[in-house]
Amino acid sequence: MSPRRSTHRKNLPYAAIAVIMAVGLAVSVYDQQEHEAVVEIGLTVSGLPPNVIFVGELPPRLTLRLRGPESELLELLEQSRNLRREVDLAGRRDGEEIRFDPASLEDLLGVREVRVIAVQPATVRVLLARRATRRVPVRPVFTGTPPEGYRVETSKVRV
Repeated sequence: MSPRRSTHRKNLPYAAIAVIMAVGLAVSVYDQQEHEAVVEIGLTVSGLPPNVIFVGELPPRLTLRLRGPESELLELLEQSRNLRREVDLAGRRDGEEIRFDPASLEDLLGVREVRVIAVQPATVRVLLARRATRRVPVRPVFTGTPPEGYRVETSKVRV
């Protein structure tokens, strides 16, 4: 056996270890590549005084475009059904715009490696109206006639 072949055989275990490490590193790097995903989260309104109502258009959901590791995004996609963003209107003025800040939405998501890169809609305009109540008399008016063999006893109708 030539000395050259002998050296190759001695280095074979080191070469195998190097290949295993290279494959492990490649898998690790691939797993951490950034991907994008779209997630929808629900919106709710809070903080209104009892005599004020929100009359603006509040979409039922915010659409978030996210970027981050695939494993984190997959986890968020599963959890997104239960996520809700509360829009606190306490102290807000009529006509004011609320901007949905990506940083606060990232905090809501609770995943450090995922970034919010777009929010749709990005803003909501606050439109408020005073709530008013009033008692008014209601008097039902019956029209038409019941089919033959039936009757309506108007004295027993409650409104």
